[in-house]
Amino acid sequence: MTFVTAPWFRAGLSVALLGYLASQIDMAETARAALAINPAHLLTAVALVVVDRVLMLSRWLLLVRRAGMALPLKSAVWVYLVGSYLGNFLPSGIGADAARAFVLARRTDRGIDSVAMVAIDRYLGLYSLALLAVVGLVLWTGQDNADLQRWSIALAALVTVGAGAFLWADRLLSLFIPAAWATRPWFNRASRLAEAMGSYRRYPSLLGALTALSLVVQIVRVAQAYVLGEGLGFHVPFSYYLAFMPIGILAILLPVSIGGFGFGQGVIVALLRPVGVPDVQSLAMSTLYVLMGVLSTLPGALLHFRSRSRGLS
Repeated sequence: MTFVTAPWFRAGLSVALLGYLASQIDMAETARAALAINPAHLLTAVALVVVDRVLMLSRWLLLVRRAGMALPLKSAVWVYLVGSYLGNFLPSGIGADAARAFVLARRTDRGIDSVAMVAIDRYLGLYSLALLAVVGLVLWTGQDNADLQRWSIALAALVTVGAGAFLWADRLLSLFIPAAWATRPWFNRASRLAEAMGSYRRYPSLLGALTALSLVVQIVRVAQAYVLGEGLGFHVPFSYYLAFMPIGILAILLPVSIGGFGFGQGVIVALLRPVGVPDVQSLAMSTLYVLMGVLSTLPGALLHFRSRSRGLS
């Protein structure tokens, strides 16, 4: 376990950042703002969270089916939901991935394939997030800026090339890794994992469908933030959310905090300042956003404790 992802470090960083935010922003006023959110907007945001989870689960089930896992539908759903819940106690973002890979490997005895499938799932999510940020940047500031549009297209191409390299990791390892390393155990495991990820190149239609689903998921997540902001009474164009919220989502996913608390909230507060949103309101929005993400894993918690009570793994 690295220093940055150690539980004590992440917990300490979350507490420190929350303490800093509390020293700069009136927390009592923030709580009042959050509680005063328009109920209709809050319910809409909750509905969008449900749509988000259904889409992510659909993406997961497509991957399980293509990987040929001997796993019934009910078990595949169980693995995803329980893995998402257990990820709350591990580094944000990658914690849920690690938990899901671990649970899937225990259920199928296919450790390398399980890690590869979860890695593909995460890679598509991050790729779609990067593309959405580029689109948002163009929509927000690039309508009349030809240079920015060209740079954005170049950035999108660079992101796509980088994402493609992920699928060709097996070939890249064979080309650039010294032959002397080939006998080392860690290289053997890395090669097997790269080959498992590279096998998805044979299914371009699957990758296309998964990428489209990933883009829709990210748009739904941006819409959640937009609806919460509207419900709290500050009105920022949706195009700006498309530009900044992918960065906020990435900050929540980074494995440096507990559930995105502290770091993710601070980033979102900073990103809303340029458009004149008061810190109290932006902190209320980001707190509600993070809380809804954590609460969305409750179905996995119920399944987990139900399985434990029955003595199931």
